[in-house]
Formats: sequence, C-alpha cells, structure tokens
Amino acid sequence: MLAGAILIIYLFAKEDAENLSETITGNTVEIPIEGEPTRETLLLSLLAGPISFDGQMAKLRTEGFENNYFIAHITKVDNKIKAFTLKMEFPVANGFETEEKVATANCPVDSTAVLSRENLEFLAEKEDIFKWAKKDDLLISYCLDSSCNSIGRECVLITTDTR
Repeated sequence: MLAGAILIIYLFAKEDAENLSETITGNTVEIPIEGEPTRETLLLSLLAGPISFDGQMAKLRTEGFENNYFIAHITKVDNKIKAFTLKMEFPVANGFETEEKVATANCPVDSTAVLSRENLEFLAEKEDIFKWAKKDDLLISYCLDSSCNSIGRECVLITTDTR
C-alpha cells in the first residue's frame, strides 16, 4: 500500500508536466523517458517514474516484438484457453495505427500485479491475472515470440474493476 501511495503522490505531481494519467488511460501523449525499464521489473519501473509507452510501441515496430514489453487494451478475455485479444496502438505521423493480436498468456503468479485504473492503487499481487482481467482493461507485459502470440514473463493489469 505504501508503494501505491507513493506512486499516487508522484503521479499527481508529475501529471501536468508529463500527462502520465493520459498515457495510462490511452490518450495520445509524449513522455520523455524511452527505452528499457529503469528497474528490474516493469512494475517497479512504473512506480519509479514514467515509462514511454509511445516510444516503446514505436520500438516494437522497428526492433520486433520478441522480448520487448508493450501496453495494450484488452478487447476479449478467453479464460478457457488462457488468452487475450489485445488492441495495440503504434504511433505514426498523424496519430496511431491499431493492430489486434490474440495472445496466449503465461503470466507467472509471482510476477503479476493488478492496479486500479482510477488511481493506480494496488488491488492484488501474486494472483492469477485471469481472475481480474476483463474487456477494456490495460495490460503491460512482454512478447515472448516474434509475432507476440505468446505473452508473459511479467504482467501488470490496470483495471477498471474496483472489487
């Protein structure tokens, strides 16, 4: 909870300068920090400072999907086969290009976190992501293959669920 409170304070302080809340909610913004996560996990990087999702999604187009992280909107959850249909948005000159992917999820319970989309409060850690995931949530994870049909290693779900 302390990390969640620190994150909220940090985000509100940085919101005007960097529009991070707009990035989390899916609106078009530009964040100055690009490249690899600044900490050993995506979650810690998100807590430590803004991640350039636009920069990272552009990087996927040039370097490929395998072993790179992404942010995507979940458009469908298939609990039976443990897969998500994901809408990925890639920055282009006049906005965004959208691509939809069906990806099998291998989100280890020990490397899974669920945050509230409203205030990024921790809702759950070390739980099966399929217990929480639903349409319109955001997912931050890694592509495990060159076509991003398999995702995992670490999964951060940003949900509208308020359980």
